This record gives sequence, C-alpha cells and structure tokens, in this order.
Amino acid sequence: MSELLNTYEKNFRKNNEMIMNNFNKLNLEPSQTTDNNNNDMKLKINRAYILDETDKLIEEQKRVLKQMEIEVSSLLNREEYEEYSVKLSSFKKSMDLNKKNLNKLYSKEDSKNNSFMSESNLLSEHNNILIDKEKYLYQRNEKLQQVRRSLSSTEDMGTNIIVNMDNQTESMKNMTGKLKNMRNDLHESGNVLNKMKRRVKKNKSILVIFVILLGLILAGVLTTKLYKKFKN
Repeated sequence: MSELLNTYEKNFRKNNEMIMNNFNKLNLEPSQTTDNNNNDMKLKINRAYILDETDKLIEEQKRVLKQMEIEVSSLLNREEYEEYSVKLSSFKKSMDLNKKNLNKLYSKEDSKNNSFMSESNLLSEHNNILIDKEKYLYQRNEKLQQVRRSLSSTEDMGTNIIVNMDNQTESMKNMTGKLKNMRNDLHESGNVLNKMKRRVKKNKSILVIFVILLGLILAGVLTTKLYKKFKN
C-alpha cells in the first residue's frame, strides 16, 4: 500500500516540477525566450502549447490526488494515515496554487491577445485607409490623365484651327490680289470703252460733216444744172 502511495507521490512531485518549469518559461519576457528574428505569431503558438501542457499536468495531478485519497482512506496504520493525510493536504494546496497561477497566465494571455487583436485591427484599419488613399490617388491620377488628354486634343484642334485660319488668310490675300487685278482690268476696260465711245462720237461728227458737205455739193451741182438749163 505504502509503495503505491510513494509512486503517486513521486508522480505528483514530478508533475509539479514540470509545472513549475512551465511557469518559469511563461513568466519570462519574449526577448529571453526567443530570438529577435522570430515573429510574435511563433511566440504565441509556443506559449499556447505550454499553457495547454501545463493544464494537462494539473489535471494529471488532480487524478493522482484522487487516487491518493482513496489509498489514504484505506490505510489501517494510524501513523501512515496521518503522515499521508498531511502530504495530501499539502499536495492539494500546491495543486490549487498551480490552478490559480495558470488562470492568471490565461488571463494575461487573453489580455495580450486582445491587445494584439486591437493592434491588428488598428493596423488593418490603417491599411484600409492607405488602400482607400491609394484608390483615391489612382482615380485622381486617371482624371488628370483624362484632362491632360482632353487638353492635348483641344491643343491639337486649336493648332489645326490656326493652320486653317492661316490658310484661309492666305487664300483671302490671294483673292484680294485677284480682285485688285480684276478691278484694274475693269478700269482698263472702262478706259478702252470710253476711248471707243469718244471715237464713235468723233466718227459720227465726221460722218455728219461729210453728209452735210455731200449734201451741199449735191445741192451745188443741182443748182448749177438748173441754172444752165433755165439759161438755155
């Protein structure tokens, strides 16, 4: 009977040493347990594993203590009963303390996780803001590109209009020159017509004078003939 109790005692103490060792690991700062190159996610996974292992060890202690209670209650030797009753009470206190410390560590981890989640949320929100700003800048850049293309098209149209106006101005200059030439031609034609009119008038005057002279001559001839006739 005492050999079985000794085995339980050894198991309990061994588990307790492992639990204490885990508590020491969990209470160390991250810089003391990991290299600076390891990220926080690996650290959290490692700490969660140690917490889970510690919880299992405490459950094992609980199971061992139940077995010890059964064995102690069946002891017939008074001295052994009192001895193991004291040990059992001490072990229960130790286990309760382990549970309390484990719960504190769980609370601490939850707080860290909440803080980590808050930081993650802030980073995510900040990242979303940056994405929104990037989208805004991209859209603004697209609008500027559209305005630039529109200005370039307008500039091309303006250049074409100026070229067309220059061509039209040149054409108008050519037409003005042609109109001047036509005006000069018309003026010369008018002068020619005026000369022709004057010549026609002059020819008419000569013709009239010639007709008058011819009439006078005929009249003189007739008068002479009539005079000779009457004289004879």
